[in-house]
Amino acid sequence: MRTSFGRAGYGRVLAVFAGLACASPVSPPARFDFSQPLAAEDLWQPKIRLWQAARHGDSLNPDVALAQRTPLGQEYVRFESELRVEVVQRVLRWVQVYSGLYFRLDEGVDYWPTLSEVIAAGGDDCDGMDVLTFELLRRLGFRQGELYRAVLFQRKREIYHMVTLWFPEESRDDPYVLDPSGEVSHKVLRLSQASDWEPVAMFDESAQFRVEVRGASGE
Repeated sequence: MRTSFGRAGYGRVLAVFAGLACASPVSPPARFDFSQPLAAEDLWQPKIRLWQAARHGDSLNPDVALAQRTPLGQEYVRFESELRVEVVQRVLRWVQVYSGLYFRLDEGVDYWPTLSEVIAAGGDDCDGMDVLTFELLRRLGFRQGELYRAVLFQRKREIYHMVTLWFPEESRDDPYVLDPSGEVSHKVLRLSQASDWEPVAMFDESAQFRVEVRGASGE
């Protein structure tokens, strides 16, 4: 059956659809309140507290304890290691893309900004763009002791450059270099592979270390 609309009819139809498109969906009343503390006498308290205490004191090293005990532990450690490498590679690709877009040299004094300052300014040089790598990996769960910011020096050109060093559990003597701008490398590579660059200092939120070349003093 064909229905004929006049101008007024089309106007009313369009008005109805416009109203539907512009209307904000009404959220239903919240069904849950997640803010109430569990009562001390609650039947789940003993089990929760027991797990929390065990978790707090759990110093189990998956690479040593789990991987050597069960096939499940071996697979857990293997998958975690693969996943962390994938995360690092993806973060580095993203940072390098946006470093290319928003890299800018400091004017006057060399200042090392925080993440908030870099974002507010809309860009920075290597020490500012490197903080994107460091802070993002921190937020994704990379722990203290495995992630540091580092100052590298290239003697040939006598220049300094800032990168993030990642020390995975299986390799504490040869960390991965995560370079925000690609000055050292556009890929994730070991520090031993960056032959033209030497780390001179590294630091995180609470610690600072001087880096020395082994054998440089006749060792």
